[in-house]
Amino acid sequence: MASYLRSLITALLLSTLLVVTSVYGMTSSSSENAEPLHIRSQSPVHGLRYTPTPLGAHVLKEGETRITAATDVSSIWANGNDFVMDFNMTDTRIDLDHGLGNGWTLRGSIGERRIINAHLDQPTINFHNALGLGQDGRRDVEKHRTLIAIPEYGVLVTDFNNESFSRPVIAGVSKQVYHKQNLAIAMTAQAQVETASTSWTQQGSMDTSLQLDASKRLRHFSLHGSFAYTWFEQDNFLGLPMRSSLYHGSGSFQWHQSKSDSWVLQYLVNEGAADGAGELKKVNHEMSLGYQRYWQTVKAEFAITENLFHLYNSPDIAFHGSVTVAI
Repeated sequence: MASYLRSLITALLLSTLLVVTSVYGMTSSSSENAEPLHIRSQSPVHGLRYTPTPLGAHVLKEGETRITAATDVSSIWANGNDFVMDFNMTDTRIDLDHGLGNGWTLRGSIGERRIINAHLDQPTINFHNALGLGQDGRRDVEKHRTLIAIPEYGVLVTDFNNESFSRPVIAGVSKQVYHKQNLAIAMTAQAQVETASTSWTQQGSMDTSLQLDASKRLRHFSLHGSFAYTWFEQDNFLGLPMRSSLYHGSGSFQWHQSKSDSWVLQYLVNEGAADGAGELKKVNHEMSLGYQRYWQTVKAEFAITENLFHLYNSPDIAFHGSVTVAI
């Protein structure tokens, strides 16, 4: 019942925001500071391989360089019949983007995903209490566990606190293919090479993607959409079969409170990463609410993410923070 209530509230929020956009957002404005939240999926299974990030379609000018440091901290909780997952995860990365001119942007990134004890169990319980949501057995188990169990495939992982399970290096290029009347469309090709040498990942495996982003700036609002398709080299996780290709999509609604402040509601969808184990093969839904603050050459971004619909294949709750500097 709680999951259906949460989905209904989300649908009502989206409908209200779309109505407001159609009524008040008809006058064009500058595309400056119009961009989605730079958050990729915090699903633990998607995190084993490449996960596209909404980029927006307003590429960098020639000679412009941006450096971004970002961290996401997630609480993973899955208490189902097919599998159990209970741990905290960090997703840290540094991105470097450089404008080449004529609509081209060169992109690079290094990152790490690590299992840690972020002490998120009690805050998660408090958050669900505040929203009137059920606890789904969170109070019945020991706090700060680190456990992955998928009995059907013989997967049992414990005692992996503070273990890094992915260190990806990403390189790619974007090309803005259309820009007229504050509507921009860009295409991006990227490749990720896994450098970690853990039992979770295949060192040296390469994932590739093609991505289409669109951004439209209105008077006080911006709309962003993204669709990507990825191809993967790693096809299993400790015996759990993984799909070799996936689709990913997102939609973002951005309200420009002022020239320096904006709020973003972002909905991220990923095709199920696994080829078995119940909800792990179902579509992954994540909803984020974020705040962006701009200065002359600096942008700070903060967000909170909740899962929707299939609650066991995505983060129970996640927190995002990033700082971008233009040089």
